[in-house]
Amino acid sequence: MPTTFLLRFQERKVLLPARIPVPRELLSNPAPDAKKQPRGAGQRGSIIEALNRIKEQLRDPAFVEAHQRYVWQETAYPLGQLVFAGIDLPWSDYARQAQELQSRCHADDTPQQTISEGLSAMPEPVYCAAARLYHALLDALSDYPAMRQLLEQYCTEAASDFYAAELQRLNAALREAQSEYGNTPREVQLRAEINKAFVLETASEWFEEYLRSWPRPGERMRKSGDAQDSPLCAAANHFLGLLGGQLQALADWQPGLAALTAYTLGAADTAPEKPADRRYWDAQLTDAPGVRQAEALNGQLGMRMLGRLSLPEGKANARKRPDVSGQMFFSAASLAALTAAELQQMCVQQLTVRRCGRCGKWFVPFSTSAKYCSRLAPNEGKYSCKKAASLEAAEANRREHPAVAVYTAVNNRLNTQLSRREGFSKERRKRVMVLWRAGVKPLVEAATEQTQQTQDFAAAAFDRQLADSFPAALAQEAKEWARAAQQKSGQSL
Repeated sequence: MPTTFLLRFQERKVLLPARIPVPRELLSNPAPDAKKQPRGAGQRGSIIEALNRIKEQLRDPAFVEAHQRYVWQETAYPLGQLVFAGIDLPWSDYARQAQELQSRCHADDTPQQTISEGLSAMPEPVYCAAARLYHALLDALSDYPAMRQLLEQYCTEAASDFYAAELQRLNAALREAQSEYGNTPREVQLRAEINKAFVLETASEWFEEYLRSWPRPGERMRKSGDAQDSPLCAAANHFLGLLGGQLQALADWQPGLAALTAYTLGAADTAPEKPADRRYWDAQLTDAPGVRQAEALNGQLGMRMLGRLSLPEGKANARKRPDVSGQMFFSAASLAALTAAELQQMCVQQLTVRRCGRCGKWFVPFSTSAKYCSRLAPNEGKYSCKKAASLEAAEANRREHPAVAVYTAVNNRLNTQLSRREGFSKERRKRVMVLWRAGVKPLVEAATEQTQQTQDFAAAAFDRQLADSFPAALAQEAKEWARAAQQKSGQSL
């Protein structure tokens, strides 16, 4: 997968493609006794190359079954995670940190050190600080796994992909510049640039491996601990430039995204007579805050057809050979463009958002009565806001006056008894309970006012007192029901 971002939408879902983990033996496809050839400069394995090289093996069902784990999978997330991450996180702070780290790169007069020395040096070198910033971002995105996956794939591929593309460009230029008269100054210059780009590509791969293995160094960094860390610093510097650009774009888009989300999805929740897609059209007509930025970012989106390898199922009537199908994906060079695309998709699907009653952040309600989101970070990672609110309500109920607890228990018991009575309608049951609650309200208020005598409260006696008031409410409702029936029969005559 290139360093652009890819996704597609389904109903209430965003789907992200996962890169096929192509093993080296499948990519090179050597004979059993053949030696493995090192990869040449600028030659990187791709999904298409892998599929072409294992085409013959895919005709063998046993081989296909043994390599099921190399199928290109898609991961689905609920819609809204990209938008909410774009609104909630302090992107400007992270962008500033990336810019500050770039300024810490080794200057020409900085003493050279080895990788082993750099990993143990204080202050830590730029590649260690960059890895720390990267993992701080991943931790902050723990409640937004869709955004986390996109950022993770980008950060662990973007720098090395850049230098790989640069190598391809330089190699093509060298082939055009080659002359029958020997090494020209242009060829000498291109070969020097190729060697430099190859070193930086290798260092970028080491650095990206370090991002995945942090805080421990990657295998290749451990084996080459005596090498100079200057290329690693240069690779980290380029990585910070790429990452800082993404973070700054999100920071610039954040105010407009928040305003447009409230104008469309938030307003559609409080006033459902006009759905979110119509509100997005209104935003375009009225030039609402953020809509021009959204349209500009949507203009950066492209479409890409990607092949998907489908393997046979383990059924007797299933097809015997795998096939490759194509699917269309949105592609963009920035995360900000994808948040704009998701916002528009949420409006198209007429979703709504509301503020969490606990953390105050936007979330997609699963029902009309939903009040709390499923984020863990506001609650120290222990419970979601919904679970935390439920625990708080339970604790509040345990702390309330025992008279209120007895009243609640009696109310639930009597209501259940009435619901089981045959021929007693739901409307009549509701009227009986309203009359009973009105009758016992003075008793409950009098009992709760005696807070200083809580320890001497007689729960059983108060339970009987409340229950003894129920027949009166039942009789009063029966009289009212009979009177209403007589009036109705008289009107019909």
